[in-house]
Amino acid sequence: NDFFNPEDLVEIIEGDKKLNLENIVIETGEEKEEVILKMRAKVFRWRNSEWKERGVGDLKFLRHKDIKKVRLLLRQDKTLKPAANFYISETDPLCKLESHQGSDKMFIFMAYDCSDEEPQVEKLVIKLGNAENGAKFKEAFEAARLFNILIKEGKESEAKFAEPIVEESEEEIKKEEKKEEKKEE
Repeated sequence: NDFFNPEDLVEIIEGDKKLNLENIVIETGEEKEEVILKMRAKVFRWRNSEWKERGVGDLKFLRHKDIKKVRLLLRQDKTLKPAANFYISETDPLCKLESHQGSDKMFIFMAYDCSDEEPQVEKLVIKLGNAENGAKFKEAFEAARLFNILIKEGKESEAKFAEPIVEESEEEIKKEEKKEEKKEE
């Protein structure tokens, strides 16, 4: 009998019985960090003499609450797999930001990336949606690099970087959009 009927294996649960599933807390490493800047971006990596897309998602500048260093993290949409994950290095030539092909929304740099199982120095390109976001990214990246230099030198009192942002939930954003639509009517 090669025929398999999945219903043979399914037990019917009566209405008053509930399935007990445990809540599992997964630590991402972001719990001890503050979000400084968050925006949509795409990241590319130089491999085998060509640019290969690593992923699209929310790019975040995260400042660790204890050690104070700033890192950049971009997780792929849906899978949440890290596509770029590195501390913004204060050591040349790492994290020396340059415009890519003269664009004001694409930037190229090298970083000690930890998004794969084996951390390694990678050549990366970050592509942003428009020139305005490109300018914000460039300003934040360079400020984070200077911030990390001052932290490394023990000049924490001189190190000033943006305040953490308060992330709005999707429900709050939708409520605000509905309010604005009603005002326009």
